[in-house]
Amino acid sequence: MHIGLYSWAGCLIDDAGMDGPDPYGRRYAPEKYAEGYLALFDFAKLADEAGYDSFWLTEHHFQREGYQIIPNVVLVSTALAQHTKQIKFGAFFHQTPIWHPIRLAEDLAIADIMTGGRILFGTGRGSVQREMPIFGATFGRGGDADDVANRDLFEEQMTLLKLAWSSDEFSYQSRRYTVPAPGFLNTGNPATGRPWDKVTLVPRPVHQIPIYQAVTSEPTYHYAAKEGHVGIFTLGNRSLFAPRWARFAELVEQYQGRKVRGTDRMVVVQAHIGDTREQAFARFRPAHDERNRFLGAQRPIGGYLDEEGKPFGFGRLPTLEESVGQHGWFVGTAEQVRDGLVEAITTYGIEQLAVEIAFAGMSKTLIEEQIASFAADVRPALERASQGSVSVR
Repeated sequence: MHIGLYSWAGCLIDDAGMDGPDPYGRRYAPEKYAEGYLALFDFAKLADEAGYDSFWLTEHHFQREGYQIIPNVVLVSTALAQHTKQIKFGAFFHQTPIWHPIRLAEDLAIADIMTGGRILFGTGRGSVQREMPIFGATFGRGGDADDVANRDLFEEQMTLLKLAWSSDEFSYQSRRYTVPAPGFLNTGNPATGRPWDKVTLVPRPVHQIPIYQAVTSEPTYHYAAKEGHVGIFTLGNRSLFAPRWARFAELVEQYQGRKVRGTDRMVVVQAHIGDTREQAFARFRPAHDERNRFLGAQRPIGGYLDEEGKPFGFGRLPTLEESVGQHGWFVGTAEQVRDGLVEAITTYGIEQLAVEIAFAGMSKTLIEEQIASFAADVRPALERASQGSVSVR
């Protein structure tokens, strides 16, 4: 079973929770952001030594509030790889619409070479409205005009990126991209130059870079299944999760002509381990609430159903009890976290899992304790459960 570690990566703070400062009023000096970056070296080394298979970060920009402070996951991952031996690195997710696809293809190829094949490409269309337009991309929701434009751009970018990776030389023309630009020679001398009609990506990846994609809507299910991307799901209320999980399996079979495999899907969960359930809840509540205070001001919190069976609306923040009760967050003793995850793995046939156990409001020492405890006290049972799991389509 593949078990990864996921971190937002942010400033280390000690005043998180409902009684803490307004998340959007937080500001930090450069040294505080640097502290968060440097802590990643210790987290990654510990995760590598503890046997995690992958380490996932997330790309965001202008996060002066101190959460999700990495604008270039490729750069950070390559640095972390130089201090680790086996663990792979990826992003949940690169905000592909704000990149030039050839530049992203180049950077990932360099990282593939410099890490010895330890790069995973997590791609997405973006999730924070305020970031996208600065880089010239649109951002919408629910199939509105901006959402459609964003999806169209994303899918074309992925086409161009894959073409660059797979071709000895290539050209590409559309209303957005013309590669190479017409009318130029390969040198500046018209007497000796030849038409510059095809280009070669330098470098190209030496290893095949797996592509992971956030799947949250019907059009994305179709696209990711058709393209053979690994679909990434967040485990939440089972009434919401189960049909989405099964739908992606149906589409893999439709487009790939085969049954879904464990390598086709990955699940993200949140976990916190304590000596007792009461201690775990008390210690983790501020970090849980800080997360949702920040996200809840941007969009409705997904993965939850209210008392009437409807998704949570804008402004409703889940309590920790609701997060655990709706089966997306696993908080308690090591045995309770283990048993809850074993049930999910055996029910849905999960073979790739990314666990988030580093949150804003937790000390560096506590995060390191959680990384070690999950690996020692939970992971072995999950691996055994995966070997005997029975998938629910």
